[in-house]
Amino acid sequence: MAHERVLENEEVLVTSEERNRGFEKAAKIISADYLKSGVKGIVLVGVLNGGVVTAVHLGEKLEQNGLDVDLRFIAVGSYGNSKKSSRKPQLLLAIEPNAIKGKHVLGVDDVQDGGYTLEYVRCLLNLMDPESLKLLVLATKEGNQEVSVKIDYSIFTLDGKKWLFGSGMDKDGKSRRLADFIGAVKENGQLHSS
Repeated sequence: MAHERVLENEEVLVTSEERNRGFEKAAKIISADYLKSGVKGIVLVGVLNGGVVTAVHLGEKLEQNGLDVDLRFIAVGSYGNSKKSSRKPQLLLAIEPNAIKGKHVLGVDDVQDGGYTLEYVRCLLNLMDPESLKLLVLATKEGNQEVSVKIDYSIFTLDGKKWLFGSGMDKDGKSRRLADFIGAVKENGQLHSS
C-alpha cells in the first residue's frame, strides 16, 4: 500500500511496520550485547542532522530493553548544500569530552554511504577516550562504501544507488520529519546518489 506522503516519483523502501520491527530487533540485540558484558548504561551520541530521529527512537527502545541511555548529539557535515559529499567532514557542533570519557559509547547516524563521515565520527569520539565505542546506522547503502569503517550495527541494508529520505534523511533539506518510513526517489526523480 502506498504511503499518502509519497509522491509519484518516489517509493517506500521500508514501511512503518518494518521500520518499527527493525528498531525493536536492533534494540534487543544491542541491549543484550551490553548487558551480558555487565554494562548497565551507555552514552548514545547521535550525529545531527540525519541521525536525530534514529538516535531518539533507538534510545527509547534501548531503555525499554533495560539499558540506561544518556543521549547526546554532535553535528558533522560533509554535504553542505550539495547532493554529493565533499569527502571532507567538518565538526559543526561538539560535545564536552568528559561526557564520554571512560564511558561506553554508541555513535548513531542515519546512513552509511561513502563512509567518510562515519570514519570521522569514529576518530573524533575515540579521541575523547571512551571505555568502548560502537557505531550504528539506520541504513547501509549497499555498494557505496569508499572508506572502510567498522559499523557494529546496521538496521537496514538498502540499494546504494537510491537517494533515501524520511526517518531523519532528507531530500533537498526536507522530509527529515517523516519519521515513520524510509523512502527513495525513483530513477526518474530529481535526486540520485553517487
